[in-house]
Amino acid sequence: MIRKLFLLLQPAVLAVALLAGVGCSGGPSPSGDVPAASAPPIVKQSQSNTIGIGDELEVFVKEDAVFNGTYRVRERGDIIIPDIGRIPVAGMDVESAERRVESYIEKGQIKNATVILDRTSSTTKKSPLSGARQMLVYMTGAVVKPGQHMLTLPEGRSLGVYEAILISGGLGRFADEQNVYITRVDSKGIRHRIPVNTRLIRQGSSADPAIGYGDVVVVPEKVFGF
Repeated sequence: MIRKLFLLLQPAVLAVALLAGVGCSGGPSPSGDVPAASAPPIVKQSQSNTIGIGDELEVFVKEDAVFNGTYRVRERGDIIIPDIGRIPVAGMDVESAERRVESYIEKGQIKNATVILDRTSSTTKKSPLSGARQMLVYMTGAVVKPGQHMLTLPEGRSLGVYEAILISGGLGRFADEQNVYITRVDSKGIRHRIPVNTRLIRQGSSADPAIGYGDVVVVPEKVFGF
């Protein structure tokens, strides 16, 4: 009788053991750690032939003189041509920039454009930071200068979040220093939110975390009670 009862209960005991084993072997769920700050891309062209921010470019369009003129490479790394808009050229050599301007004009103005582009002055040749790499970041919220910024990386070290805010114009009058955060995309395209207490950084009580290429810095405004 006892033997028969044991045989009847044996499958249930085995099932419980298997379930317990599965529960132990599954392990913890992914940690959800935020991705590390991304480094800016390496510009392979030689610096002497690379267009940089602040350079002046002379553009001549054979088919329509209205586009002719001298254009300065702006902080975002582009030039603005009337009726065409922004054309990104920073980091390109003169020949590549010439072809890019040509392609932009051909999109909506001239079917087959002939563009001659030349760099008439360059800040990168004279600057002691000519070999420095550029970091693209975005500022939004309670900052003095919201928008896209191309920042020069300090030699031999990373650029901090609070440091990047200051270089880009600083915090706005009603900025909530303690609730600043950045958003950063990981390799799967998921955007992570990373809190940054700029008040503690300003006071020297906390380290300034490194900002990454393409990070978005969000500075909320203080909430006032009435």
